[in-house]
Amino acid sequence: TIPFFWMDFLISRMKGIETNDWAAKALALVIRRLRPDILHSLEIQHAGYLTLEAKKILRAKFPAWVATNWGSDIYLFARLAEHKPKIQAVLAGCDYYSCECQRDIGLARNLGFKGKILPVFPNAGGLELRKISMLRSSAPPASRRMILLKGYQHWAGRALVGLQALRMCAEVLDGYEVGIYAAFPEVRIAAELFQQDTNVPVRIIPAVSHEEMLRYYGRARIYIGLSISDAISTSLLEAMVMGAFPIQSCTACSAEPSGSR
Repeated sequence: TIPFFWMDFLISRMKGIETNDWAAKALALVIRRLRPDILHSLEIQHAGYLTLEAKKILRAKFPAWVATNWGSDIYLFARLAEHKPKIQAVLAGCDYYSCECQRDIGLARNLGFKGKILPVFPNAGGLELRKISMLRSSAPPASRRMILLKGYQHWAGRALVGLQALRMCAEVLDGYEVGIYAAFPEVRIAAELFQQDTNVPVRIIPAVSHEEMLRYYGRARIYIGLSISDAISTSLLEAMVMGAFPIQSCTACSAEPSGSR
C-alpha cells in the first residue's frame, strides 16, 4: 500500500503527460491501490493510450473501462497510419464507448469496437438556459454588429480561412466588428493586416471567463468555426444558444439530424 498523498501526487503528475513507461506504471499503481469499479478515460490520443498501457500491466485485474471520444480522436486520427493501430487497440480494450457524433459510432464499429455504445451526447454536458439567457444581449440578433471567429490555427483549426473569407466580403461589413477569440499568433498578425486593408475593426478577445465568453456570443450576429476535423463543437452549441447564427465547417457533425443525438 502507499499513502493517499502519494496517490494525489501521482495523479497530478499524470495530467497532460505523454504516454510512457513511467506514466503507465504510475497509473497502474493508482488503479491497483484504489481498485475502482469503473475507469473513465477522457480523450483517446493521450488518456486512452495511457490507459491501454496500464491495462497491459494489470492484465485481468482491470476495472470496467469507459473510453470517451473527443473531437477528432477517431474521425481524423484513425486515418493516420501512426495512430490507427493504437486506436484499434484502445477500442478492443475498453468496455464502453462514448462520443458526440452518430458518425463516430460507425467509425468505432468499423475499427473493431464490440462493447456497449453509450448515448450520443455533447461531452461538455448541457447549458442552463434560464441562467445564461440573462447574459444574452436584449437586442435582436439581426441588429447585432459583431462577427465572432474562433482563432484556432493548428493541426485542425483553420481560422486563417475564415479571416480570408471575411476579407473577400469586406465591402458588406460596414458597421461590423470582427471579434477573434483564442487567436493563435499567426492569426493575430493576419487580423492586424486585415484591419489595415479593409478598415473593418478587429478585436482580439483575451482569455476570459466562460460567462464572459457567453456574453460575447450573446452580442454576436454570426459565429464562425472552421477546422479540418471536429465533433459537435461546444463553441457551435454555445453560439446557437446565445442567438448567434453559426457557420461551422462540414468536418464537424453539427449537420446530423437531431434525432440521431
